[in-house]
Amino acid sequence: MNELLANALEGLVFPLVADDESLALLDGLEQIGRRLDGARVAATAEVARRADVELYGGTASLSKRMGCTGKLDLIMSVTHVSVREVKRRISLGALTSVRSGVGPLRPAVFPTVSAALAAGEIGVDSAEIIAKGLQEVIRQADPSDLHLAERVLVANATGALNADTAGLPGAGIALPADRMRVLVHEWQARLDPDGIAPQEEAREAKSSISFGSFERGLYRIFGGVTPDLRGEFETYFASRLSARATVKFLPTAGPAELAGADGSDVVPDTELAGSDGAEVVPDTEVVDIDRRPGGEKRADILRDMVREAARDPKAGVMGGSAPTVTVHVNAVDLNAGRGVGWIDGVEAP
Repeated sequence: MNELLANALEGLVFPLVADDESLALLDGLEQIGRRLDGARVAATAEVARRADVELYGGTASLSKRMGCTGKLDLIMSVTHVSVREVKRRISLGALTSVRSGVGPLRPAVFPTVSAALAAGEIGVDSAEIIAKGLQEVIRQADPSDLHLAERVLVANATGALNADTAGLPGAGIALPADRMRVLVHEWQARLDPDGIAPQEEAREAKSSISFGSFERGLYRIFGGVTPDLRGEFETYFASRLSARATVKFLPTAGPAELAGADGSDVVPDTELAGSDGAEVVPDTEVVDIDRRPGGEKRADILRDMVREAARDPKAGVMGGSAPTVTVHVNAVDLNAGRGVGWIDGVEAP
């Protein structure tokens, strides 16, 4: 298979391809890629199962027989992809692959998604959005309604026209993965209109924020927030980012032309501060518009929020005093005006 693909693409120079041919080539390659992606997900899930379970009467698992520490180590050593990608394939494969165990094979949790993914009709992104989105409400939804939602969502992703999508807005149009995420949220609300019961703390979504590794001068932030917390963030951000400046139109005609036009007294030239008779706008009304990206502005707002909270008398204390960032600098570097400093609790300089 590798040789067939290599021979087909050998000598192909993309900048020299005509517009129509480039679009056809893009579509064809994407179809092949989707089919291969579906097979990779299924193969990864099966290898993970074999590497996770001891088979054949106590024989060591596949990962141990291959000299690996576990399923992730085994799959990464074969595929050379990241651990994140391996986990993604295993997670999706658990929902879209035929399940084996004691007795006959069992169908996939989401068979319609599985069939479309294997046939290359939908990509991994759309399959993941549909399968994981429906999995979140699988215990609350009626099975028939859940399978209906699955069929409709797959039809939305492929652009298929059938009895399930007849009369629905956008029927027959294949939607991209980002749009599918919106539709999945709508189906979740329809399948589980009551949401999560307050007593179900184990299933209730919890906000979480953590810091990742240091890359390119920045610490990555990971996590998620509940809708109510995002609403609080968005409201506060909007209050800090909203434009407070008002537009003021200044007259362009000279004083002689404007004299008495509205029945008012004529203002002598000596009382006009502007050379052309226009009203002078005080410096306090000139607004410096911050043209930085929204992300940078929000980061500064969060910094201000933390600083204000640290100054609050009711805030927690460290060593008997308010939270304080301590920076350590070598005295020689400080006197020389060069070098780096270190913050307590932060590994990066």
